[in-house]
Amino acid sequence: DRVQWRLIELLHVGGSSTYNRLFIVGDPQQSIYGFRGADPTIFRDVCNRIANQEDGIVISLKTNYRSNPNILQAVNYLFSHTVLGGDNYQELLAGNRLGNGAEDCGVHIVVGTDEGKQRYFENEIPFICKEIQALIDTGKYDWKDICILFRDTTKMELYEQQLLRENIPFFQVGGGRNYFARNE
Repeated sequence: DRVQWRLIELLHVGGSSTYNRLFIVGDPQQSIYGFRGADPTIFRDVCNRIANQEDGIVISLKTNYRSNPNILQAVNYLFSHTVLGGDNYQELLAGNRLGNGAEDCGVHIVVGTDEGKQRYFENEIPFICKEIQALIDTGKYDWKDICILFRDTTKMELYEQQLLRENIPFFQVGGGRNYFARNE
């Protein structure tokens, strides 16, 4: 936040505008501390100030070697249309092509409506189950090839209930037992 940056300025340069000995590392596209007042624009402003110094250097690490190119394409599409996006978004580049069939990795983006969260889940969960079954029906995939990633587990029970109704086998990583098998 701005107070923290001002403190760094005072400690580092005594309030002057010379940043020639300052080394900072960050990724405003992964700013997860907005709830604590973090402001990614401060990081961008500091990078711009450093770049405008006579001997200032900003090195951008935008090549991703860990993710499938299809996933990066989806991330680039989503983030270029968010608050962090627009002119400030730095597209991530695929560093290599992953083997073992990873090229076939598909990304499905499900966009909710303004109908409310409950209505969204009522539409999303059956859609996900239908997509999973369609992948299995192609014969190209096995159950072990599919995963669902969650931002949080607050609605996990709704997904588990639908997966059970649809006879879709699942395993919850991070505990290994589904909601209904947990001791209270």
